[in-house]
Amino acid sequence: MGSYEVKEIMRNYLIISKDGQKKILSYPLISNETANPKAVTQSSEFSKKEIERLTKDPGVLFQEIRLKPSVEEGKTRGFIFEWIKPRSIFDKAGIKQGDVLVAINNIEIKSGEDAFRILQALRNESSLKVTLLRDGQNMDINLRVK
Repeated sequence: MGSYEVKEIMRNYLIISKDGQKKILSYPLISNETANPKAVTQSSEFSKKEIERLTKDPGVLFQEIRLKPSVEEGKTRGFIFEWIKPRSIFDKAGIKQGDVLVAINNIEIKSGEDAFRILQALRNESSLKVTLLRDGQNMDINLRVK
C-alpha cells in the first residue's frame, strides 16, 4: 500500500505501518439494515490493562465519566455523557460531552445493568465498537485493545 506495510486486517479496520509508526484505518460495515451515509467512524488503541482497570470497579469508571439515561417516549435509549474527565480513556477515544452511548459491539444498552454486563463480557475482546449518537447522527468508535 504505497510506502506503508499492511500489518493487520480486521473486520472493520486495517492497521498499517511506516517507519515503526502504526496507523489504524477504519471502514464501516454497511448492510441494508444499518446503512447510514452520515455515520462517522473513528478508531483508537488502548491497553488491555487500562480496559481492565475501568471495568473491574464501577467506582473507578465513574471517576472518569458521569452518565445519565437518555429517555425517549418513556424508554431508555442509551446514556448521555454529562461529564468526561480530561485526558481519560473516554476523552482520548474522542467521546464528547452530550454524546449518547447507544451500544457496545452492536448490543444495545437500555439500562445500567446492561452496560455493566456488556463491559464485563467484553473484557477479553481485542476490539470494541462503541456506538454513539452525536448531534442526531450515529457515530462508531472502534477501540483496539492491546
